[in-house]
Amino acid sequence: MACTNPGLPVILGTTRGVDVEVLGLASKARGIRTVLRGGSALLLGGLLVSSCAAPQYRYIADSGDKTYFKVPYDWKQAAPADVCALLREQLSTILTQFSVAPVPANSKICPWWAAVYEANGKPAVAHYYAGGLTEPYAFAEVLPFEGVTATARPPTGVTVSDQLLDNWVLPYDKTAYGNGAKFKGLLQRPMSVGGGFHGVREIFNIAIPGVGNSTYDIVTLTDPGEQLLYVLAVHCSATCYDRDRTAIEAVMSSFTIRSH
Repeated sequence: MACTNPGLPVILGTTRGVDVEVLGLASKARGIRTVLRGGSALLLGGLLVSSCAAPQYRYIADSGDKTYFKVPYDWKQAAPADVCALLREQLSTILTQFSVAPVPANSKICPWWAAVYEANGKPAVAHYYAGGLTEPYAFAEVLPFEGVTATARPPTGVTVSDQLLDNWVLPYDKTAYGNGAKFKGLLQRPMSVGGGFHGVREIFNIAIPGVGNSTYDIVTLTDPGEQLLYVLAVHCSATCYDRDRTAIEAVMSSFTIRSH
């Protein structure tokens, strides 16, 4: 019998230490059976069932950039090829801003690391743009920061990185969404992480006619040398966010970057 102890991490869909835990449990069960005799079968069965409970979290890693986070175990991963297509679209947008030719439509490159997980049983990368999702959608990426510092300097006292981090996924600004949109800021907090990483966490509601009402929870960080941009974002409808707030907070607070 192969079971997963709920206290053990599941890393990229794999488990560790399972056999040791099961053998240890079986050893304990034999001792209990010897003492209790007649009631042992029921007790042993209960112990084995509890040991086979599904793990709570799936741990995601971009090992090359030493970036990690976790999602509830039942959240599903979107197809990596679809994620790469989304990244190529993002890269083309960035290149266009710098008057550089976009990525060719037939390109198969994956510009940088990213991952998409969704509580929906059928995750879709296209939900990155969707409003009013009924289940949480998580998107993470680590991308080069090169070229950003070549832009014009913002007002005195505000660094280029601060300005970009505030608006990388979506602007934290009600004026950016048009007259018909309803924007409500819930949190905008600077963040400092060990090793000199810094950035911002933002949570806001945005209701756009024809798109839906969504709550976005976004952490955007950069390293001391501003070489890389680290992003973790979760969004779904305001109702969904309130319902799953505990699970979403566990995801966001797990975002970890280790110094290179």
